[in-house]
Amino acid sequence: MSHVNPLLCAEEGLAAYILCLAEGQGSTLDSLTIGMAAFDPSTGEMIYDMFEDGANRNELERRLEHLNPTEVIVAENVSANTHKLLQHRFICIRRQPNEVFDFTSCLVKVASFFSSEGTISSSNFQNLGDFAPTTLCCVGVLLNYVKECGLESSLKAEGFHKFTDRAEHLQLDAAVLRNLSVFSSTEGSTKNTLYSVLDHTRTKLLHQWISQPLRNLVKVRQRQDMVEELIGSESGLREELLNVLEGLPDLERGLTTILNLK
Repeated sequence: MSHVNPLLCAEEGLAAYILCLAEGQGSTLDSLTIGMAAFDPSTGEMIYDMFEDGANRNELERRLEHLNPTEVIVAENVSANTHKLLQHRFICIRRQPNEVFDFTSCLVKVASFFSSEGTISSSNFQNLGDFAPTTLCCVGVLLNYVKECGLESSLKAEGFHKFTDRAEHLQLDAAVLRNLSVFSSTEGSTKNTLYSVLDHTRTKLLHQWISQPLRNLVKVRQRQDMVEELIGSESGLREELLNVLEGLPDLERGLTTILNLK
């Protein structure tokens, strides 16, 4: 099997997520639950989530808009609506045999990973039962796929976190992001978008801040104060920082790439 290496195809300053999706029964006849896990091998970040979605897959589309994965792993029996959405976004789709998503085998893979990392008692994973079954299956499948790609050295237990915290961030759906031309226009172009105008950075932090605006006013003001300090500094600190940082690559991505090439 050939693999897309996201470390090589990622745009500067953007994450290159490999996404895994698994579907389960919803609370109504026309809904389903979707578990997901998304891994960025350039940083070791693993994002997981579980949500209920309707026939239009609005919740899934919102997450795709935020994560913009380079490839997606799904089961052979993935629903037609989910597959159609993935195709519409021109994402590389890898369909795996249904048995690959077996809960028991995935549970063993996940438990084995955290046990070997010596972090089975990590505060995030004191109880593997906190994972929804579909989410755990996605994590297990993704862990195995990452190892097949030879990227396992970038896996780290502390890199796991939930997609977003509704108490911390505003929830912007895909339609809002497109209609406001935040990352792409309604025609799919990335030119003349809010992000393209603001972005003079080399890492993905700005993308995260824009896609998940803070709710906490204190934290918003802290960010504003830091920016004001840099811009208004009379000590020449800003110019010194620009001179030092100019020409540097995304250090987090670069160091992880070096680690994977060992």
